[in-house]
Amino acid sequence: MVGTANKFLSYNEENVMKHLLAIEDHLRYLDEGYESEHASCIVKHILQLKEQCDEGISHATELGLDEEAEIFKRIRAEAEKLQRDIEEEVKPSVLIRKVRDVRRSAETLRPTFKISECRACSVLEHISSKLFSEESS
Repeated sequence: MVGTANKFLSYNEENVMKHLLAIEDHLRYLDEGYESEHASCIVKHILQLKEQCDEGISHATELGLDEEAEIFKRIRAEAEKLQRDIEEEVKPSVLIRKVRDVRRSAETLRPTFKISECRACSVLEHISSKLFSEESS
């Protein structure tokens, strides 16, 4: 079953990143004065993120990858906080910064997820400076 667990773990890693990117993207379009029900699609992605983390914890544990299981646990705990923040109608700009912090944890799951180390983009310096300036605001 190791091969199957590896396959599913890879699936979980990828889906964790997909949902984090979707959450961040949706938050960009959420009005500052939103009501929690206006963010139901974001909550859907958070729920799916938590589900992928639960599965990732199980598969990583089965494979003896304790460090990776801990990463999934941290991401899941942060997803719980994000869901509460949505219910409390925390500003989208604050939530985006929180999602980016969670994404940094997810980036450790695979080397190809490390956005800050990408060399394929000719405007990397511009993008990095823009991301860091948005995080500071």
